[in-house]
Amino acid sequence: MRRLFLLGALLFILVIAGCSNLESDSETDSQNEGKDMNSQEDTAVVGEVDDLNLQVQKSDEEAGITIEDSPIYRALAEAIDVDPKMGIPNDFSLYPYDIALNEDGSSSIIFLAINRLEDSIKDVSFNLTFGHQNGDYIFKDMEIVLPEEQIGVIEADSSVPFLIDITPEDEAIFETLDMNNVYMELANFKMDAVE
Repeated sequence: MRRLFLLGALLFILVIAGCSNLESDSETDSQNEGKDMNSQEDTAVVGEVDDLNLQVQKSDEEAGITIEDSPIYRALAEAIDVDPKMGIPNDFSLYPYDIALNEDGSSSIIFLAINRLEDSIKDVSFNLTFGHQNGDYIFKDMEIVLPEEQIGVIEADSSVPFLIDITPEDEAIFETLDMNNVYMELANFKMDAVE
């Protein structure tokens, strides 16, 4: 498998972070002004997270698929082992991993949905724009739904893969992407928290 995005994971995650929750980030910044930076409450390092876990999709698990017997899950587990801190602290993010060739000859992009929120989440949905900065997009404001029935509950500090089908033209765009020209944006993010 081509691992173009393995080293660029941080960049993609930062692009998503910059596009989501801008209002709440500025509220948090203004709330933190004037706080005693030496208080025990504030001693945690910003961005400190637990190691990321890889979950098998609920539908895959029901079909008997495990991380050990699936080439895709094994490759994702290796990527997480290389960077176990990937993801945005206290947020949801995406990591575009690679292209998968399906049995029928079609292709899909493998994405890793990463939950760094305090709670487990389910029934996640959002609109995804992903492609080249020059406007050659693979997906433009495409609605993505990750239902609990298929994906399951995404635990805190965990990730689960999902695939999105692409055309040969989309694959050609994907092959041109690198850390300097990629564009990704999430909008209209919704989910249900599982406490």
